[in-house]
Amino acid sequence: MCTDCDAKACYDQIIPLVLLLAYVKLGLPYKAATYLTSILYCLQYTMSTAYGLSEHTNWFDRIGPVFGIGQGASDGPPGWGAIINIVLKVYAKLAKGCKIK
Repeated sequence: MCTDCDAKACYDQIIPLVLLLAYVKLGLPYKAATYLTSILYCLQYTMSTAYGLSEHTNWFDRIGPVFGIGQGASDGPPGWGAIINIVLKVYAKLAKGCKIK
């Protein structure tokens, strides 16, 4: 088993539904977590390039899902912290003989 512990672009890799589950596990009311997740699924993303903002947008749909809460989301750091906290606890419980530093 190979595990990549690099946190580069970690907020872009957060799946909103997993974020919802982590927030609910940590005590956020289900209704508030569902509201936040529904907003993340409705966002449209515009790429910022060296030449300015792109004319094309990207968004989540079933054909081409886009995941991640983005680098600018204010709940990125606590969301990532919540998810990685749960993941590391599970990892420590199930992966015997493997240390993460």
